[in-house]
Amino acid sequence: MRTDLIQQIIHLHSLKLSIKKIAKELKCSANTVRNIYRTYNLSTYNVRKYALDETFLNSIEERQAYFLGWLWTDGCLVSGRNVISFQLQTQDKYILEYFSDWIFGQNLVKVYKRDTFKAGNYCSLQIYSHTLKQKCIDLGCSSNKTFTIEFPIISKEMYRHFMRGVLEGDGWISPSEYKINIASASLKFLHQIKDNIEVESRVIDGESNTKNLIIQGKKSVLSFLSWIYDDANYYLERKRDRYLKLKNIKRKCKLDGQEETLKRYYEDGYGTRKIAELLGVSREAVEFALKRFGLHIKNRIVRRVYLRTENQCIGCNKTLTIDKFRKRVKKDRISYEVRCKDCEKLLNKKRYIKNN
Repeated sequence: MRTDLIQQIIHLHSLKLSIKKIAKELKCSANTVRNIYRTYNLSTYNVRKYALDETFLNSIEERQAYFLGWLWTDGCLVSGRNVISFQLQTQDKYILEYFSDWIFGQNLVKVYKRDTFKAGNYCSLQIYSHTLKQKCIDLGCSSNKTFTIEFPIISKEMYRHFMRGVLEGDGWISPSEYKINIASASLKFLHQIKDNIEVESRVIDGESNTKNLIIQGKKSVLSFLSWIYDDANYYLERKRDRYLKLKNIKRKCKLDGQEETLKRYYEDGYGTRKIAELLGVSREAVEFALKRFGLHIKNRIVRRVYLRTENQCIGCNKTLTIDKFRKRVKKDRISYEVRCKDCEKLLNKKRYIKNN
């Protein structure tokens, strides 16, 4: 090997350049540089492009617990690499900007265009650190965490911040039903959440891989959301707004002369949830009134969803035009989005008995 090449490699090594940069600078292969490193016992420098705080997870406070909540749900530890990865939709980009600022001290979130059938872009944050990844593993995370994730080893005072991240990552809030659902493929994780939150909840173990933890009822839902959101400094705005909306809802328990309007909505095919929203009353008040009028809710739903023929409109009983949108066939049923020619009623994603 040429003496001048060896001297140049040793010189560039003293400047703490990476093997890749040295090979590019001298127009030789990376293996050539590595061979000289081994021959002369030269250390391999791992030069970072961006400095980061590797002590970020040494003590778990609000920021760290919130970060872990998102990692446990929408993040991952890349298998075989020292990488912590996050991918979110672009409207939630500011959450990753929080993490980037805490760890890097600057915004390193990147936006990419989806190359699949899904519309829109997504944002991503990659954290390259053996120390931080190992700390996450010590706290209870793993590379293949989908079915094995467990509740992290943190103090009870930080549970609410962790649960805020979990809810915003893999949960949803339904203001109309006073209901919270947290989804996970790890049944043990959901049972641990149930044991660590001080509200009534239940875990549903369905046949699919996804299990659900349900918190339902006005008192339980508001108590849980108040616990995780009150005095919080970091949160997903759209889900916190649902909590504030739910907190300020004052539903009436009586119809106050709206019985005829309720009947008309019922005849138009609206469900109890939609009727309650239109009338500004509770869903229970609508269901009670329908029972009082002798209108059976269960039979009405069946009659609205399952038609005798796929060419009959619910509203006017005339022929309707079928727009084959997201067509799904399962056994003897078929799913369409349909619109009636005469009354222009739109029936979205309803199921109809197939004609034999």
